[in-house]
Amino acid sequence: MIKNRNTVSICLLSLGCFFLVSCTTMRTNYFLIADLENEKKAELLFEQSKESFKADVIEKKEYSKIKAIRTAFTDVLKLDPTLVEAEKLLTELDIYVEKNTTEYKKKITALSEVQKRTRPQNYEYLIAIQRITELDSKNKEMKQLKKETATLRDSEITLMVEELSELHGVIMADKNQVSVLKRLKIAHNLIDSISTLTPSNKEVLVIKEDFNMKINEFVENDITIAKQKLEQKQYYDAEGSILKAEKTLSTMTSEPSTQVQDLKYKIYFNWASQYYATAKYQSAGYRANQALSIYKTNEAYALKTKINKAASVRDYDAEITDIISSVDSLLDQDKLSDAMNIIQANTPRMKKQANVTMLNEKKNLITQVAARIYKEGVTLYTEEDYERAALKFSAVVAFDKEYEQARSYLDKATTKFQALQSQ
Repeated sequence: MIKNRNTVSICLLSLGCFFLVSCTTMRTNYFLIADLENEKKAELLFEQSKESFKADVIEKKEYSKIKAIRTAFTDVLKLDPTLVEAEKLLTELDIYVEKNTTEYKKKITALSEVQKRTRPQNYEYLIAIQRITELDSKNKEMKQLKKETATLRDSEITLMVEELSELHGVIMADKNQVSVLKRLKIAHNLIDSISTLTPSNKEVLVIKEDFNMKINEFVENDITIAKQKLEQKQYYDAEGSILKAEKTLSTMTSEPSTQVQDLKYKIYFNWASQYYATAKYQSAGYRANQALSIYKTNEAYALKTKINKAASVRDYDAEITDIISSVDSLLDQDKLSDAMNIIQANTPRMKKQANVTMLNEKKNLITQVAARIYKEGVTLYTEEDYERAALKFSAVVAFDKEYEQARSYLDKATTKFQALQSQ
């Protein structure tokens, strides 16, 4: 049982990180740690295996890791039979495998009965076979079916690689960042589809490397601009450039960039400091919070404390321009709920009716903006851009939880996006 997480954390730091590569390496890593009690070994192995089950199997559908994870849970119970959580997860893993295997078998049966399958149907058929062989490596029926469909698989892969190669030429010649990123989304979907069927296709790996190089060029350019704007104290433009770099980088990796995070922190901290120096405490607090959301540094906490102290004797009427500017900035980012919170927090603090009227006008504007964002979401959904559509509907639902149409679209867009990701 988990008794001392601090001890476990120290052990992890001293022992280094062990990655779930195979049953053999995992067992070697943990069973050879002679200076740890079995209970601690079990705890270390359990925590990592649990995380891999959630992140790799359930979220990423990397079924090839199931065998190693199952072995790890079994080893945990050998080391510490009292760790009932491991037994529960072992059962959950087996149920997960059985359930998904059954669903893929149903899909194979249904598609095998189709006389003339379309290319998307062929892909679904091949993927279902692939998934079962990953879920259950001992399934002889699926191994045989995989052999029998080898020609079909090679044909589909060839066609997808041809499409990708054509798109590769267009993307590498394109100098427009917006159109490149739009095409890259299509290209990455193709890469994911091909890689699922054949993980080590050399041509695809070369193309992917070219795309990464292209993306890095855009990212480095945006980072350079962000640094220049920061030095010039043009924080709004600096933020725009660094967020652009971050968004572009996300098309290549989900891992945060230290360089981007460092620069974002500096922008927000310096921005907050400037607002504080000019007694614009609403904006100062907002930017300080953004800095703290990246790095919880002593200097950022100290600045936040000074802002809060100054706020206790604030003249809110004198800050109306800054408050309105903060609301407008949040609306530009589709952060309707945050904008409304600022209005509701500051309206009672105003002594001048003219300022109350200005805030009420902004409150009415938010409703109009919500309607516009909803329409934009519907358009993106129609265009099958489910990821961006979901972001639009999320913004509306966060503002108005009773907006049933937006919630319905959000659920559908999220489901469709997840379905595409799982293919």
